[in-house]
Amino acid sequence: MDPSETVAVRCRGLTKTYGKGPARVRALRGVDLTVRQGELLMLVGPSGCGKTTSLSILSGILDQDDGECEVLGRDVGQMRERERVRCRGRAIGFVFQVFNLLPALTGAENVAVPLLLAGRPRNAALETAGRLLASVELDERKHALPGQLSGGQQQRVAIARACIILQLLKARRERYTSPSNFLRMPRKRCYLSFGCTIRKYLLNSSNKCITH
Repeated sequence: MDPSETVAVRCRGLTKTYGKGPARVRALRGVDLTVRQGELLMLVGPSGCGKTTSLSILSGILDQDDGECEVLGRDVGQMRERERVRCRGRAIGFVFQVFNLLPALTGAENVAVPLLLAGRPRNAALETAGRLLASVELDERKHALPGQLSGGQQQRVAIARACIILQLLKARRERYTSPSNFLRMPRKRCYLSFGCTIRKYLLNSSNKCITH
């Protein structure tokens, strides 16, 4: 890795075990992972190889048993719970498998939630949310409730909500990609465009990295 490149996530020797006795399962066995800022990395592998556990640790949802995990230069394992919540709210965007949209909020309001929680004025947050929804071709549906959207449209709202976190990061780090260039919708399919190298991090059942 080029020393001049800034590291967003660095994990070293992560281990995690669930259960006790005969039911004990070693989910992670010394995982090393480095993600550079501006990089799109795909964490792939068979069911049960530790993908969700790894992501849960680097986002501060789970504690590792051993090893180190730094996100944007901060050791997640050393953070207090309130600090972890603040970090997730201001530096990490999630796209959940079931989308987790708030049913009583419109698409624009759902996308704006991270900015509103960070103290942004409502009108400014909704304006930013509207621009992101336009980037995923949902401008005309931004006032619709989740129940009025198709599954694919709900997914795009969830992606836009995850990407709005860049607005918070831009306030502190000028090098982040502009949200207006972040999303691309060729032929009505959503692609994340980082303008950088795409890497694949493949884990096998023993948590060994097979290929980058």
